[in-house]
Amino acid sequence: MLTNDQLRQLLEKLPERGPRSRLHPYGDLIAEMRHRNYSYREIARFLAERCGFQITHNAVRNYVKQYCLESRGPQPSPKSAGQQALAAVAAPAKSEESPSSREEMEEVRQRIAALKTRRHSATPDGPSFRFDPTQPLRLTDEE
Repeated sequence: MLTNDQLRQLLEKLPERGPRSRLHPYGDLIAEMRHRNYSYREIARFLAERCGFQITHNAVRNYVKQYCLESRGPQPSPKSAGQQALAAVAAPAKSEESPSSREEMEEVRQRIAALKTRRHSATPDGPSFRFDPTQPLRLTDEE
């Protein structure tokens, strides 16, 4: 079994490896395009048209997630971002609401409730067919 010193010596003898991604030479360009809100598809299309570099948008996305986001530091998880959005919707900011906006909100709530009531009352209470094993299935005329 190797000791820690022997392992360290082996690691020091290993040569440095270059970047593993073919996108690495375009890393700054990709990062800047993402910063300017270009989609992964647009970046892949740009690389193909302007740089002659054929790559899929999924490869660009994977590169960004692995290499470009590491330097930004910890990002909020999608769950916490979603929870923040839900909290913002559930508890609107305390601002001066005009009486008309409160009335509009109440009207919207009433319209939603009416639509829900209408939707539930439109569904039939029972099955719309009667099963007889000797006959094919037929819709009934009863209502």
